[in-house]
Amino acid sequence: MGSEKDTYKIEKFNGTNFSFWRMQMEDYLYQKDLYLPIVEKPKDVSDEEWVVKRKPKDMTDAQWMVLDRKALRAIRLSLSKLVAFNIKGQETAADLMKALSNLYKQPSAARKVHLIKKQVNLKMLENQSFKEHLNVFNEVTDGLNSVSIVFDEEVLAGIILSQMPESWSTTCQSIANSFGKEKLAFQQVVDMIMTQEIRMREEGLEASSSALNMEGRESRSRNRNKNQRGRSKSRGRSKSRNRQGNNSGNQQRRKKDIECWNCGKMGHYSSECRSEKKDDGKSSANCVSEEADDCLICALESKMES
Repeated sequence: MGSEKDTYKIEKFNGTNFSFWRMQMEDYLYQKDLYLPIVEKPKDVSDEEWVVKRKPKDMTDAQWMVLDRKALRAIRLSLSKLVAFNIKGQETAADLMKALSNLYKQPSAARKVHLIKKQVNLKMLENQSFKEHLNVFNEVTDGLNSVSIVFDEEVLAGIILSQMPESWSTTCQSIANSFGKEKLAFQQVVDMIMTQEIRMREEGLEASSSALNMEGRESRSRNRNKNQRGRSKSRGRSKSRNRQGNNSGNQQRRKKDIECWNCGKMGHYSSECRSEKKDDGKSSANCVSEEADDCLICALESKMES
């Protein structure tokens, strides 16, 4: 668990939103048992009577002075330098809280105008989350409440709808129309805006994921096309080699069916024959054979006796 110092840390009061700061300060003093010196005097009790009544009967004056000094210290440490400078002459916790109330609980008319103007002119940025904008909106609203300027709930709902970015115009119109003739409810409007923001964020992630998937599919498709072209070229070269091999095989098969004119044996041409050339004396035949691809060309010359 965290320490009490961390748990009950109070933001220093800088002169704005006094009511909210005072509420936190009172809670802190009650938790630390330092609240008695700041308890407000009842209206039906005189100042003299209150000096006696506010101190417990079993507490000495010295003990009361220590208690009051501790409360005074706690309050001073929760003030900014500028605010502390304005009330540096106060020596008791009760006098200090009274001086702060007189200075900041009843602000000037100029401060009221400033807060109203800030609320009306507040705009949510396009890239800003609604939660961030709502925090600022509530802070300004609390400041207005502290100076007794309280807007109706329907007015607050209308103001926050008007503060949404231009990209939300259609959504805000739909939210307003959903109430029909009923009054706008501030908390309902806030819930609807937050729900829509979550939906838009999820749809944006899905769209981004779809784009990445599409890019991945296109990349894989390009790779497949490259591989197919490579395999096609490889198959083309393989087919060419196969055709050459087939032609050679066909020639070998055709050669087996050839009969040599010189020796009468099968499987070779007469030009390739190693046997002795025959000469019958009556006629001589000069044979020339030439192999041109799949054709066998023969020339026969005969000598006629005269």
